[in-house]
Amino acid sequence: MADPWLGRTPEPDSPYWPYEKVINAEPFHNADIIPKVLVDYLMDMPDAQHTPEDDNALPRCRLMKLIYYDNSLPLDETLPTVAQKLSIKYDPDNPDKPPDTERGYRIFPQAIHSEAQLNGQTVLKVYLGPIKPISGKTLFVYRQYVYFDMVSNVVNESNMVSTALSRTYSMFTAINEAVAGVNFPIMIGTMTLDSVGLLNDGSTNIGYRAVYYYDIGGTDNAMS
Repeated sequence: MADPWLGRTPEPDSPYWPYEKVINAEPFHNADIIPKVLVDYLMDMPDAQHTPEDDNALPRCRLMKLIYYDNSLPLDETLPTVAQKLSIKYDPDNPDKPPDTERGYRIFPQAIHSEAQLNGQTVLKVYLGPIKPISGKTLFVYRQYVYFDMVSNVVNESNMVSTALSRTYSMFTAINEAVAGVNFPIMIGTMTLDSVGLLNDGSTNIGYRAVYYYDIGGTDNAMS
């Protein structure tokens, strides 16, 4: 069957036979990697070209200290090592990997984890939120929301002993400085802050949820 737009017939082995797919209108097949990409970026691991510095002027340095150290003045501590960072990250590909014996898991590239993990700890979760189509766009552009949940026990939340008394708000400012305006893979444009709200589990854990979004779109180079 010839396509009325293109005037050509699709190949018989096309996944859309007997029709022609003219626009990649469902550009979500790689979006599930975004939480992992963001978590790996925020943890700031060294590579062949980059060695993280222990400098509180750097937002990712501050963030790792705020998550890893429960004591007051966490920013006065040394930057956690690679091994220390990895010991508090939950790895969905290796769920049996034991966490840090003292701290447990604290960084999650997903929405769900044991609620017991929140007790007495500072936790960061990064996960995908809703998707909304962007009206008026001709190439099927969608807005993908990303949630950053920052939660801490009330004792740790306010034990900073500094002018910044909220640990989780300090985490938000570090995350915002690190991700806002940055162009990550498969995005159109950059990460943009949508809203910030309070989190409270009704018990002893409080914090913030920062909602960001990025745009993702199809192309007119579709598979026949």
